[in-house]
Amino acid sequence: MSAYRDGFGPLEQRRAEVALVRVRVEESAPALHAIYEKRAGRLVGSLVGLVGLAALVPLTFLLDPNLPEKAFVTVWFFATALASVLSGLLVRGGLRLVRTRPSRARRAREAAELLRATDLASIEAKNPWPRLAGLLSALEAPSLVLPLVLASFVLPLTAHAALYLPLAAVARVDGPLSAFSVWISLSAIIVGHAHVALAICAGLFGRKIARLESDELAALPVRKEWWRTLWICVGVASVPGVILLAVPTVLAIVTGLAVMPLMFLVARSVLMRERMVIEAASHDVASVHVGLEDLEEAKGTLAAAAADVAEAPPARVRVAAPEPLPEPTAPAEALDEESDDDAPARRAARR
Repeated sequence: MSAYRDGFGPLEQRRAEVALVRVRVEESAPALHAIYEKRAGRLVGSLVGLVGLAALVPLTFLLDPNLPEKAFVTVWFFATALASVLSGLLVRGGLRLVRTRPSRARRAREAAELLRATDLASIEAKNPWPRLAGLLSALEAPSLVLPLVLASFVLPLTAHAALYLPLAAVARVDGPLSAFSVWISLSAIIVGHAHVALAICAGLFGRKIARLESDELAALPVRKEWWRTLWICVGVASVPGVILLAVPTVLAIVTGLAVMPLMFLVARSVLMRERMVIEAASHDVASVHVGLEDLEEAKGTLAAAAADVAEAPPARVRVAAPEPLPEPTAPAEALDEESDDDAPARRAARR
């Protein structure tokens, strides 16, 4: 029989360690769930934004030849950006609403199940850390890559709008939204491939930093990363720029300097903050060790937690029926009284 199935020593030790892991994960759960909610929100919001931008292309160039001359393109563009933000916040808020702290009855029931486990596999099944860490890890790369890809299309034109629309209002330009719609359409035709190049480079950067260890991430020269991306995009934008008097090239340089450092630095900063919380919880879990000399105290603590099952609602917690008690015996005093009452009858029978 293996050491983990003999009911002594290592099996009891691992049971106590898993019980302590459950306590530490429960303490870190609010911060870890908040990270999960943020990552899920960024992922869903980015998908909504990318779908909206993809729908803008056929709507602009296929449905109506005169559509770029109208304010529709500008309105759709910023409505898509707003829908992306709102959908991300909605997902984040919805996950926060459905998040519930385990009730006392549930914690007691799980402690009782852990106490009844008879092999290592059953004990490890009660360890909540692998599942939670797996969920967080699965969302890490996509929640970085997709927002960077979306920002590659939205931020440059948003920077142009932030500069153009106030100036158009001051200059009292007729139909500023329609004019900016034309600008968006021309940008898609002339330098759309530069936006695609930025999206590819930014997405690769997001995937790269998600694969780095935390110490490598902190030491990463982000300036070198966005600087290389800038010159790639400038080179791509210069393909028609030679024909158009280098105007696209100059715009690519100015716009890239305005948005690329922000994109890359924010992505790394967000990941480092989230990693700090996750790794602190991981260190707490990994440092759990219950020595053999502490087993009795740990078993007592786990048994006390499992004892709350008796106080839980019967509809949610199944409590084993108590063993039947032995039939009570008559007290000695009752036997004495019975003997005194029957004494005259016994003397008459002897006569």
